[in-house]
Amino acid sequence: MSSEQKAVANGWGKWGEPGVPHKGWHRVDEFDSFEKYGEGEYKICGMCEKMKIRAIHVMEHDKYPDRLECGGVCSGHMSDDLLSASSRDDELKLKMRRRANFPNRSGWTP
Repeated sequence: MSSEQKAVANGWGKWGEPGVPHKGWHRVDEFDSFEKYGEGEYKICGMCEKMKIRAIHVMEHDKYPDRLECGGVCSGHMSDDLLSASSRDDELKLKMRRRANFPNRSGWTP
């Protein structure tokens, strides 16, 4: 069990707060925190409030006033679709690796 899965199971952060919906969220965006906030800038998951995350899933709910920037596991539980969230998380991480490795490609010069 990953640390993020433990956070969900143990009710850490907003998972344990009354009035915060746990299901019915939908993803509105996803991004690499290094691109948006700067190299080396990790965020803390907005739902479990424990995990340092780089691959950000922006989630919103009709009955909650704020959008939350969350990790892949939390976003999967929030949307009640772990498989799709995991797939999106993997795709985003692959994109981040490709971007990081691009300058090392043969024949490319800045």
